[in-house]
Amino acid sequence: MEVFVWPIVVVVLSIIFMLIFRQPISAFIARLRKVSLTGLEALSDQPQKVPVRDSSPEDTGELMKSFDSPTLREQEAAIQKGLEDRRVAGEEAVKVLTRHLAANQIALYYEQLNSAIWGSQIYILKFLNSSMTGETSEIFRRFYDSAAANYPDVYSQYSFESYMDYLVNARLIIEQEGRYLITEFGRDFLIYLARAGISESRLY
Repeated sequence: MEVFVWPIVVVVLSIIFMLIFRQPISAFIARLRKVSLTGLEALSDQPQKVPVRDSSPEDTGELMKSFDSPTLREQEAAIQKGLEDRRVAGEEAVKVLTRHLAANQIALYYEQLNSAIWGSQIYILKFLNSSMTGETSEIFRRFYDSAAANYPDVYSQYSFESYMDYLVNARLIIEQEGRYLITEFGRDFLIYLARAGISESRLY
């Protein structure tokens, strides 16, 4: 089966990833202090002994059943067959699955961004994409003010600071010494939009 259903692929690969990297992930969770909009914050990297019992076949079976469905099993079989046909196994299979999982997660995140980002914010990204040294916030206030003039009801509840913070928190741009620059992540997002034929012409 050549065409993957993205959410199903992510679930399958996530299960495999969690099984393989169970101990490192458990160690991180034990140190987890806070979850915020910008990510996870952990306690200091001081070594700690985290008791983690080995998983049993029963544990694995319960985990697999919690995501079980005929469609999922069919896609899982297709992935396994694809690996076998290409004679990919062991550590190389882990590398391939991890790479595909990372690509799928990014693609899903881009889809979420595409459904939430406003047209004027995409114009900001395109504007920054052509700038080598970045721009100050005064430039982007013009984008904000123009959009606010067209959609006053929406922007009356959305400050310029929140407008720019969204792009920063989404890792699309960064601020350095008072100037905003597009990130590599932001450039790739623009490439994603172009390749998918998605127009930046939209509300707000």
